[in-house]
Amino acid sequence: MKKTLTLISLLAGATAAYSQGSIAWQEYNEGSFSISVWSVNYSSPSTLTIGNGAADIPSAGTTYGTAVLLGGTTTGSGTGLSGAYNGNSYEMGLYADTSAAAVAADVLGTGSTAIQATDTIINFGGAGEGGYWTGNPLSANLPAFAGKSTVYFELAAWYSAGGAGTYAAAVAAGVPAGHDNASTVAIELGGGSSPAAVETNLNGSGLQSFDLAVAASTPEPSTIALGVIGASAFLFRRRK
Repeated sequence: MKKTLTLISLLAGATAAYSQGSIAWQEYNEGSFSISVWSVNYSSPSTLTIGNGAADIPSAGTTYGTAVLLGGTTTGSGTGLSGAYNGNSYEMGLYADTSAAAVAADVLGTGSTAIQATDTIINFGGAGEGGYWTGNPLSANLPAFAGKSTVYFELAAWYSAGGAGTYAAAVAAGVPAGHDNASTVAIELGGGSSPAAVETNLNGSGLQSFDLAVAASTPEPSTIALGVIGASAFLFRRRK
């Protein structure tokens, strides 16, 4: 009997040890949480804006200029990219790590944790809507973390139709990309072995709405050098 009890205890311990963390990472919980993802604001294309607007929950006063909500099957132009505003052309990634600083580094590609879950932004809104999820929860297992552990999250989104699979890759390719700030509150994960066992979501994490930006172009070193030589020659001639 004693041996049987010992075996049961060991099996229970093994089950707990291998319980994966899980999360529902939709951005919309009716009446309590709603954040949005916006396109590039072409009045200031290299500026990344983060913050909730008047229609978000909780609401705030952030505005996004000429940007439009991404998601659904909205189309438009302005970037020279195919399906510029269509949610099918964009991907969102959920990153997780054990501190706010660590997850921020992961998004930028300087950390060590891989993206935990991705989805196209069309799934964050139905046809004619965009920017937020209005359907069933998007669920994901987080195998890097045990169930009931606490982690910080960050969301990033980028133009993926050109092949970029991460925020960092999109920035390197010079296509629209943006990210939230890291969550201000650590979230305790659900302790399941499948998405159906999800017990937690992003509500209360402190994540906010954000838009995409296009990195400002930087002149090549050779171009800068030629400019300096040209300016020097011009000044030399004037002094003569």
